[in-house]
Amino acid sequence: MRHRAMALEPFSARIAALEALCGAIDPLKASSAPLRDAADKLDATAPVYEHSATAVGYTALAELLRICAQLVEWRAAVLDASPEAERFVRAAMERYRIWTTEFEGKQAAQSLLTASSAVSRITSVQEVGPLLGAVSMVPIPVGVFREERRMRVPDRDAKDGFEMEAREAKKPPSELAVAFLKFSIDGEPAAGTHYLTPGQTHDLGIEVRVSRWPEQAELLELRPLSIDPPESHSFPVFRLGKPAGNAPFIMTGNGRAVVKFAQGLNARPSEFRYAAHFEPSVSEQPMAVVGQRTLRIEAFDLKRVQWTGFPNLDTKLLKVRDVLRSETAVPPEDIANALPVLRILANFAGRCVRDNEINETWLEPRFQKAIRGELRRVPEIGSELDEHSQVARGVIDLAYRGICIELKASSDRRLKLADCRRYAPQAAAYAVGLGKRLAVLSVLDSSPKVDGAFPMEDGIGVFLEDASGLEVCVVVVLMQANLVRPSSLSRT
Repeated sequence: MRHRAMALEPFSARIAALEALCGAIDPLKASSAPLRDAADKLDATAPVYEHSATAVGYTALAELLRICAQLVEWRAAVLDASPEAERFVRAAMERYRIWTTEFEGKQAAQSLLTASSAVSRITSVQEVGPLLGAVSMVPIPVGVFREERRMRVPDRDAKDGFEMEAREAKKPPSELAVAFLKFSIDGEPAAGTHYLTPGQTHDLGIEVRVSRWPEQAELLELRPLSIDPPESHSFPVFRLGKPAGNAPFIMTGNGRAVVKFAQGLNARPSEFRYAAHFEPSVSEQPMAVVGQRTLRIEAFDLKRVQWTGFPNLDTKLLKVRDVLRSETAVPPEDIANALPVLRILANFAGRCVRDNEINETWLEPRFQKAIRGELRRVPEIGSELDEHSQVARGVIDLAYRGICIELKASSDRRLKLADCRRYAPQAAAYAVGLGKRLAVLSVLDSSPKVDGAFPMEDGIGVFLEDASGLEVCVVVVLMQANLVRPSSLSRT
């Protein structure tokens, strides 16, 4: 008798993967972020399957989505004439070579191997769209589980059931699967991208599930792999001994992880991928390795970043940076140029809330003069700050290395971040006129307040604007001024 159940989470992960692939076909609106997010969801759901073939299909698709994300980034970099665009396609092809080596013997991944074969010989960005379409057409099993209860039926030709037992004993063993369930760092579940303080030792924990244990195997070795130089990090090799009890086996390991050097704030996260292997080598090999086995690490201490002087604003700017990175149309150098401006604006916004530096109504010219002074006195910006440049039949308030800085002042009503969206199209239009996909918008709310300030980090965000068919990222910094005295809010 069979019992079936639909797993909604794996099903939604599969749908998210399909939507990400289809959404990335259009080169003008494509983003690599949905592909990477869908890959993470597939990795998280793959270990729940009892049948390793299904889990292998999901894991193979997850890694292929990450390869597709690199190709999407390559296409965007080429179309925007960004420097060193070829590094994306080189990384994708090298990663694809490793992927094919791992999955070429897996029946569950054969359709994906066929659909993605063009990756190894891709030469033009025009081939990226058809490749994504081909991968999206590959059928992957939906999350359906079976719990079978079998009744022993006597064999009419068997005597006392001995012949039946002999036939069952001859059946080959089920496929061997090692599933990475989760990583933990310093006792906390590892995030999609985890921050580690460089030069300090951190606890790294791992939890894996093994569907069965080979007879000749004495231990399971889990070893980290990375393209980063070996001298830049030290991650543990886990050696798990043969467990007691009945399969499946849930095992845990703990070790010490160190990232020896700090990375630049504009550098991409490092990736550490764990591979599984049974010892001695004569043990049954290979196996199906599925689940979350990749750690993405950024090596700097959030408590020591000190971008703005306000820790909550520093954390928010890091999130904004990550959003901009996920938008492949925004070149890394434009993000690097926008960050100094955002740090100064965020610092000013923090001071407005902390010290109520603006305690009256300001019009836009006065606000622009103040922001110009804040930016000009920073040596990093200095003389490279332009004012009142003419672009696209309009006049830009300020610009730094081609990054538009649009300034607005409002005093008629209380504003929240969502209210600033009405100003975003103008900033996006200026960005397109400058040949950019990124703009900065700062809005001053100096209206008289009748209630207290909201958290200053809630005034920072990113809007995606469609400007003449091009998607532009508009980073908004809302400044709360002319605040009410907290004592006046007391009730008598």
